[in-house]
Amino acid sequence: IAYTSGKEDVVDDPQTPVAEEDTFEKLNELYTSAYHDFQANRYKAANEKLSKLLEKWPNEARVKDLQNRIDEELHNEEIIAKGDQLFDQRLFKEAVNTYKEISEKSMAYDRAQDRIADAEDKLLIVEYNDARAACEEQLSESCIEDLCAAAVKLQEKGKHGASLNDAKEFLNSITKNKKSAKFSAQAKKCLSDL
Repeated sequence: IAYTSGKEDVVDDPQTPVAEEDTFEKLNELYTSAYHDFQANRYKAANEKLSKLLEKWPNEARVKDLQNRIDEELHNEEIIAKGDQLFDQRLFKEAVNTYKEISEKSMAYDRAQDRIADAEDKLLIVEYNDARAACEEQLSESCIEDLCAAAVKLQEKGKHGASLNDAKEFLNSITKNKKSAKFSAQAKKCLSDL
């Protein structure tokens, strides 16, 4: 008497449901791995895995969606790189405008916001230095106004104490110098704002 389990033996034939399930599991694992690469900003590795997935699942929506998200992030990386180049060239306004192209939904958004803050800080310093240089070249109401506006912005940011102290010293020197007496009231007004 022969005993059987009641199940027929299944051959590893790619046409059987078991083989399809194995293939699906392997593809699912590959998708999960690609997704983890995407989350870790390893876009090249994720792209390679997605290419394999698209060969087997050309119409799978989640694979296509992840591919689109990777393409978007790669584009955002190009935007960040372009903004960084502008920043390095001291074109801070242009860098800010470039970084602002990054969508809030992007994984690069926080990085873009940090770079915007850095570029805006640099812009404040440039604005202050330009106003200070203009005042040193030719003291006028407009240069004092520009210097004061820049110093107030520095104070509001709570950064660049050295520049702020420099502004206060410069404005104090105007109030004490007889040659610049006609600008003394404006300098005192600015000092009171600081």
